[in-house]
Amino acid sequence: MLAAPDVLPALDFAPPRNLSETAGLSWLGRVIAVDGQVYVAWFESGAEGSGLALRISTDGGDSFGSAQILPDTAFSRKTPGPLPFHMWATRARLYLIWSVQHEGAGSHIGVTSYERAAQAMRSRRLAEGIHAAGLPVILADDDRIYAAWLAESPRVRGRRSIALAWSQGDELAFEGPREVLTHAAADSSSLLMAAWQGRLWLCWVERAGNGEVLRMARSTDGGAHFDKPLALARTAGSVHPHKLIVEGARVFVAWLESSRSATEGRLRVAVSTNAGVSFKAPALLSNRALSTAAISGDGREAVYAAWSERDGENTRVAFSRSNDGGRTFSSPMTVFRGRTGPVQFTQLQRTPEWLVIIWKAEDAARGGKSGIFYSASPDKGKTFS
Repeated sequence: MLAAPDVLPALDFAPPRNLSETAGLSWLGRVIAVDGQVYVAWFESGAEGSGLALRISTDGGDSFGSAQILPDTAFSRKTPGPLPFHMWATRARLYLIWSVQHEGAGSHIGVTSYERAAQAMRSRRLAEGIHAAGLPVILADDDRIYAAWLAESPRVRGRRSIALAWSQGDELAFEGPREVLTHAAADSSSLLMAAWQGRLWLCWVERAGNGEVLRMARSTDGGAHFDKPLALARTAGSVHPHKLIVEGARVFVAWLESSRSATEGRLRVAVSTNAGVSFKAPALLSNRALSTAAISGDGREAVYAAWSERDGENTRVAFSRSNDGGRTFSSPMTVFRGRTGPVQFTQLQRTPEWLVIIWKAEDAARGGKSGIFYSASPDKGKTFS
């Protein structure tokens, strides 16, 4: 439920800045931060080609270097749609995982690493000729790197599987992939993954009768075995998982519920205080949420949430905060209101000094072309610049 509006002081957001410089289109902006480094990546497409673009800030998000296209994702032509990708950062490296569809030849899954000290990139392919579905994911836990993706099961016809690969150390020498979980394919092709001190959590959607079920499974041995999956949400419509984060014994899951024909729905957040063994009743953040949502905790009681939602005839980026570990949230406030087109793909990242929100919107200064915008707060959401 929503707490009283006075839980969160009034926030002051400065005008956002556009990070994409292309004359074409930009989609799927993502942000991640570690040790004052902020990485923002997105897919862009124009007359000159398409690919994954990356900009890096070394001062906590105050300023960014020039955009660069990841070489192994660059195409001299427009692709049919944006490349699904995900990224993760350690102190030494940034990792990006992406999926490319080849006409008549299935998909391949690739990984690119960016070494912070040497400012060098290298890539490798993890799987080829598969029928991948949705967004692949990658993350690091201690000295192990995990990569996972959804694909049609090679063993069971009509089923979807979760493939898992892993690398020991800060290298791209992955073992696997191997099929770890299978389920009935649903409309949603979203897969979430989190890790903490050798434990691994996966979250996905499967079909159940005429509806869908949001499930989560936990492994306590680095993905070798998984507990019986939990059902976090059931709906007669569609479920779209947005975020899964783990902070010690606390696990947070955010998802969107909607009817199959709806373009907006209910955004909920559920919290576990026993490492995902069970969850408390979810909190409702919005009845008009769109696209993606993001959450982040501070390791104590504060939880931050940002998302895009319907706002009358417009759409907006909304922000809310919980001071009680995610049980209740403040009434949403507006970070940005889009007047000429939809606001989508909202992302949020917390660093020791900054709270950064990015999103995709149409930029009136560029003739209505889409752009990737960001706004940053040096005081955990009290003021933004």
